[in-house]
Amino acid sequence: MKGYAICTSQRTGSTYLCRLLRSTGVLGNPGEYFDAGARRRMGLEPHANDPEGQFASILEAGATPNGVYGVKLFPPQFDWAARTKWVTRLPNLRFIFLRRWDLLGQALSQARAWQTLQWTSLHEARGQAAYDGKLIQERLLEILRHNARWEFYFARNGIRPLHLYYEDILADPGRAVGAVARALGVEGEIVVDLSKVTLEVQRTAETEDWRARFLAEARDLTVMHA
Repeated sequence: MKGYAICTSQRTGSTYLCRLLRSTGVLGNPGEYFDAGARRRMGLEPHANDPEGQFASILEAGATPNGVYGVKLFPPQFDWAARTKWVTRLPNLRFIFLRRWDLLGQALSQARAWQTLQWTSLHEARGQAAYDGKLIQERLLEILRHNARWEFYFARNGIRPLHLYYEDILADPGRAVGAVARALGVEGEIVVDLSKVTLEVQRTAETEDWRARFLAEARDLTVMHA
């Protein structure tokens, strides 16, 4: 067997990437196996509530018939799963570092999702979105902390992950999927079935209004601290 861990933070298009990879039928069934709550929110039944049982799910539910598996993690999930020593137990593991070029856009998206609890376009909003500059700044700083944690982890362990960016995946999903296949050494034709990827971008005109307002309030070229 061989597989990959998608290392990321919230609102990087990670669910979209997972569904693209799943749709091929040969690049694993990646998901948040170390977060039972997240799976329930996605309308999926968790395979287990304990880290060891969740680890087993990666090689079972997370694998396609050709033996390729996938898992997605945010830093808190990495912390939760650490006791299983999953990194040393998963066979032929590769790492994918998924980020956004537009960090403020990611923070705006996180702030909205935190308020509405609508984490994908497939779910109904359960709260009202309202501009909150403090929340946006908190989300921006948390994104930076999460990215820094992954970069530190990779550097400390001599890992060279495959780098993917949300904006590039949106522009050319097939190219991103092909990059994963090449990184894993999966040969043959890789076909993305977009009929199985029923997600839509949630960004609205209001998001850009929030961006303009936040920049007007927070912009200060004379200091570097928050």
